[in-house]
Amino acid sequence: KDTPLGSRSPLLGVILTHICSYWRHLAIRSPTLWNEVNLNWPDWAKILATRSLSAPLTVSSGVDSCHTRARPGLIKCLLRRCYSRIISLYLQSDGDESLDLSRALKSPVHFPSLHELTFLCDGDYVRFPSSFNIPSQIRLLRLGNIRIVRKQFSETYPNLRYLHLEGVTFTSISALVKFLRSTPQLQ
Repeated sequence: KDTPLGSRSPLLGVILTHICSYWRHLAIRSPTLWNEVNLNWPDWAKILATRSLSAPLTVSSGVDSCHTRARPGLIKCLLRRCYSRIISLYLQSDGDESLDLSRALKSPVHFPSLHELTFLCDGDYVRFPSSFNIPSQIRLLRLGNIRIVRKQFSETYPNLRYLHLEGVTFTSISALVKFLRSTPQLQ
């Protein structure tokens, strides 16, 4: 993947809807054209989440100077509404935005289909939202500049193959050792 949203343009569906009425009809009813949701475009994110119907979702929110920041209410609403379909979640924040993200995720959120998680913070260390439990089926995990609480890694991770930790602090060495022991497939 070249970007958090992959190599396909998120506007492909829009382009196809402008060719002719028949193509518009087909495109709007093709959920996989709408399954890459960028929370930095709040109004567009709602449309994409709706048009994607039951297709698996790739959701991202990041520091982006061209677009507005994702609002905590929108993040919470979309994650709550679509949590069971999210297979990839990319969250990047700066110091200010990370506080908003923590507020948005303040009550427990479980992602039964999540296979890829990226949570990066540019700037100061941020505590990983305590209500966010890393699901056991995760395959790829990227974390940057965050503090991990031991209970967030309470399960085993038999499918985790790729791990990237940069500037991550654990509450104790024993929490880190326990986590590494719970990942038999780690490369």
